[in-house]
Amino acid sequence: MKRDTLLLHAGRQSHAGAVCTPVFQSATFTGDPDHVPVYARLSNTPNHEVLHTRLAAIAGAEAALVSASGMAAISTTLLSVLGAGDHLLALDCLYGGTNGFLRRLAPDLGIEAFEDLRDDFDRALSDA
Repeated sequence: MKRDTLLLHAGRQSHAGAVCTPVFQSATFTGDPDHVPVYARLSNTPNHEVLHTRLAAIAGAEAALVSASGMAAISTTLLSVLGAGDHLLALDCLYGGTNGFLRRLAPDLGIEAFEDLRDDFDRALSDA
């Protein structure tokens, strides 16, 4: 399908005969036992699911995910690739929320971050 077609139709769900997926203006949901959206901020409403499917389709990806904020996207990305015992080389001039996450929360998860790379970049890389 062409990109414009994917933008309009990928992931489309029929609801009560609607041609287009309606905008669900609810924050909480009940559902069937196999698929139970609970709360809109969990990114699992019918509208989120259509958006995820459309973004994946136009990117040619297996899946996509949207988040409620940039910090949610940053922390989700970092936590999907880092785990206990990992060491991240990062500069201290990062966005404040990312800096705070890496300095205060990541160590509790066993993730070390930050090196002063200005003086000895090669040493920092070899120690990592």
